[in-house]
Amino acid sequence: MPTSDQPASSFAALDAAFQLLCAGPNPLAIDGAAIGHGLPARAIPLTELNVLLQHPATSMALRQAVVDELFGKARQHRSAWTVGLGGVLLPGLRRIAVALAGGHHGHAGSDAKHDRVADAELEVLRHFHAAIQQPPTLEPVGGRPRHPLVITLALALLTATSDCEAPAPDSPRPNTATT
Repeated sequence: MPTSDQPASSFAALDAAFQLLCAGPNPLAIDGAAIGHGLPARAIPLTELNVLLQHPATSMALRQAVVDELFGKARQHRSAWTVGLGGVLLPGLRRIAVALAGGHHGHAGSDAKHDRVADAELEVLRHFHAAIQQPPTLEPVGGRPRHPLVITLALALLTATSDCEAPAPDSPRPNTATT
């Protein structure tokens, strides 16, 4: 059980680190002029950028340009920029983890549900970290190169979903015999 000074989950820890890196007089920021797509020509803290990216009017082209920039920085500089990329992508990472945790069959109490969510968060972060180690694909998919991050997380989601369609090999099968 986390204490009052420990984050409640892996994603809470990522968010706390992201908020700290984007606070203070020298926040983690990208150059809006370098990204273009209508961003202000100034350093934009990633927390501010995150709010902008979640707005429904934000174009996919801007979202893609930001992910491209952050992915490149995370691959090149690691550490803070990996946390920055993770913080910006956290809303989507959360949706993937919820889908992974919710895809499991069975009725369980709140502790078991919490464990499934915690396990899903760790799995998503593991795939996230592994994807940063890989360069973007050279072959475009649908006209655009796809980051290994997108491919890896999509495959993790699809694999978990397909795994949930049948009971695990060692799990007991429901008794369908009538008495």
